[in-house]
Amino acid sequence: MRQSKKAFGEVASSLIMFIAVIGITIAVVVSFQSFVVDSQSSLEDQQELTNNKLKTAIAISNTYYNDSSQKLYVYVKNIGDVQLETQVLDLYINEQFNNNFQTVSPINFSQNISTLPIQETLTVVVNKTLNPGTHKVQVVTQYGVGAEKSFNI
Repeated sequence: MRQSKKAFGEVASSLIMFIAVIGITIAVVVSFQSFVVDSQSSLEDQQELTNNKLKTAIAISNTYYNDSSQKLYVYVKNIGDVQLETQVLDLYINEQFNNNFQTVSPINFSQNISTLPIQETLTVVVNKTLNPGTHKVQVVTQYGVGAEKSFNI
């Protein structure tokens, strides 16, 4: 009779150990699955960003500086295959960042533009005092793709 109690104790402890190992294994699998899902999501986001970057292209078709109003007009055309958000455009004049600008329609300067559709042009109006000489303007999109143009006043 003592032997059966001892055997039962060994079986019970083995069963408890087996359940503990199964529990730990399940926890590790669930953690790993969460890691894989997060990694996959991150890779998909990176792939979309890279894809959009490859499809993005802009061109500065013209620049005009109005001495009396001290405004620079930069005409930017979306020649890529992705619609662009104008709120996240970066503008550099003579390699200095400038955030004092508006994005407007090239036909109606009072109409603000928030997105730049494919094959459309917008005008970036910059309040900036520029001295006579050669200057450089650069526009960069949200995907890091840009265009630059030198102009004279």
